[in-house]
Amino acid sequence: MRRMTRAAAAGVMVGATVAVAGCSPLVAAPESREASGPVVVVAGDDYEGYYDAIASPVSEHDAVGAMRGSFGTGRGIAPVGWSHRSAAPGAYVVAVECAGAAEVDVRFDQTDRRQDATARLSCPGSVTFDVTTTEIGFMIELDSAGEPGAYRVSVASRLAS
Repeated sequence: MRRMTRAAAAGVMVGATVAVAGCSPLVAAPESREASGPVVVVAGDDYEGYYDAIASPVSEHDAVGAMRGSFGTGRGIAPVGWSHRSAAPGAYVVAVECAGAAEVDVRFDQTDRRQDATARLSCPGSVTFDVTTTEIGFMIELDSAGEPGAYRVSVASRLAS
């Protein structure tokens, strides 16, 4: 059996190190894909956060409830609604603001009833109206008829005069 000298062994180790260091792993190039159909670009919601920086005419302290937002984008545009199932029967002032859509139908109902629009609002604009409920709870629905836009609603108890 032949013995390697230290110098020869060191040369083999250096050669092996250089050979390993000189290698690079094979990396597959990413496939290039061409669009096979129309590319759908989803636009951002221009009305998201529209009323965030604008002060509300009704303070949150005075409001029984409030909501704000947008009607959505593209095929996601839909009526929006909110219900307050534990609101006591009584007199309320409802304030609605809108922007973007040409018109918005506003519906204020007792929770278990459906009726025609309470008010129709031209946007940009606002409307305030008084309602009196006879049962616990109410609901509000806003419909922009499929148009994008923003809304803000507040409901406050009407103080007896």
